[in-house]
Amino acid sequence: MGNFKGKLVVKKELTYDVIQFDIEVEPGFQHKSGQFIMVDVLDGKEPKARRAYSITTRGGVDNKFSLIVKILPDGRGSRFLAGLDVGAELSLSGPFGHFVFDENPKKNIVFIATGTGIAPINAMIEENKGGTLFWGLRHAKDIFWAEKYKDLDLKLTLSKPEGDWTGLVGRVTEIVPKTAMDFENIRVYMCGNKSMTDEMKQYLLANGVPPEDIKFEIF
Repeated sequence: MGNFKGKLVVKKELTYDVIQFDIEVEPGFQHKSGQFIMVDVLDGKEPKARRAYSITTRGGVDNKFSLIVKILPDGRGSRFLAGLDVGAELSLSGPFGHFVFDENPKKNIVFIATGTGIAPINAMIEENKGGTLFWGLRHAKDIFWAEKYKDLDLKLTLSKPEGDWTGLVGRVTEIVPKTAMDFENIRVYMCGNKSMTDEMKQYLLANGVPPEDIKFEIF
């Protein structure tokens, strides 16, 4: 689609440092589940900047999509977006990316995400409407969207839980190996920090998952 304009129509705080942005564009915008767009950071500073954000809504043709952004104190792009009011105009480009969902998989689908790496994974979940999701966060206060995944086999784990947490404890790299899986019949999509994707890729390959069935993006 190239360069295009968008209008911020919804701005919703999901946690203390994660915000959802719903953006309206001209009819005909088309993307695949898992792709990202580039946002021009129009903050008046030099040099000019652009930032990539994964689209959280399923692929298709529509005039609206959503992003989720972790607001970082020194994050130029995230601070710019956090400062926008509903109704603001955005300069965008895309969609881009090859981390996309296979529309007709014949295998069981496993999703692995850490933090806001859930963004492209959520788009895939909306399209697939099933599968197993391993999602790693640090604290209970970092949890959002858990209710969306009640119909999935959700394995939400916290690496630094508080005392009243009764769910899984540990990093996803610790939880996945403890979970029984049919390695000959799975396709894995994962998104998160590089150490997680590297470790999980090696684990899956060592257990016989073909490289073509391991899809990942570093977030």
